[in-house]
Amino acid sequence: MKPFHLLVACSIAVATLLSPLATEVAQSADRTQISHGSARILSAAWGLNNGNRCPTGETGLDNIPVTFTWFIETPSIDVTDFLITRDDGTTINPTCALQFPPNEPNELQTVNLIGDFGDPAAARPVTVTVVGDLKGHEPRQNQWLAIRPGLSHSIVQIEAGPDISDAWMLTPSMLEGDMNACRVGSTFVRVVWSNGMTAYPTGAEIGDAVVNSYRAIFTLRNGKTISIRPLYCVYLRSDELSFVL
Repeated sequence: MKPFHLLVACSIAVATLLSPLATEVAQSADRTQISHGSARILSAAWGLNNGNRCPTGETGLDNIPVTFTWFIETPSIDVTDFLITRDDGTTINPTCALQFPPNEPNELQTVNLIGDFGDPAAARPVTVTVVGDLKGHEPRQNQWLAIRPGLSHSIVQIEAGPDISDAWMLTPSMLEGDMNACRVGSTFVRVVWSNGMTAYPTGAEIGDAVVNSYRAIFTLRNGKTISIRPLYCVYLRSDELSFVL
């Protein structure tokens, strides 16, 4: 089979895998080619206002998950690596910067920034910039490489819902030793959202309704396409889902 399309009906977004690590995401009329060849920020979304905490004990904080094209090396992350700019021109570093909830070796695209970034009724966070020395690598590579400071991305505001940032195929080696790996199916697709999700409108864990809203559209060598419903959807209260085909 050739690369396939992943149709997400519930968010009216389409992710097209041109190769296992090259994705085209269409959100409404906006289509953006995603390549993992260089380190870039794919999304930054204001998720909670005064509703998060840091492991060091600070509470009542905001969070902004920042998703990259590359996996980010955990030891290279420091709060001084990230600078949040508000719409009044003021800036602030996060109080903590975590790879959590998505924290497994094959989930290291997202850094969850937590801090006092602003307020919907006052100064709002509008831009995140990498100002420190992070290290990372493409999802299918293993060698950590320096990421030059200067990567920047606008911040989606808190009123907006999550959308798809990235989608790519996991390799068998990525699932070795993964306690959460599915025991059924043979093709595994990582779908990275800009923020965490729960089922609408209940707020419960996502289930069959979400699985039923996805389709993988495979393009065969003869040009014919076939639509396949995922067997299962794995979601562990983070911004990343795995679909089993």
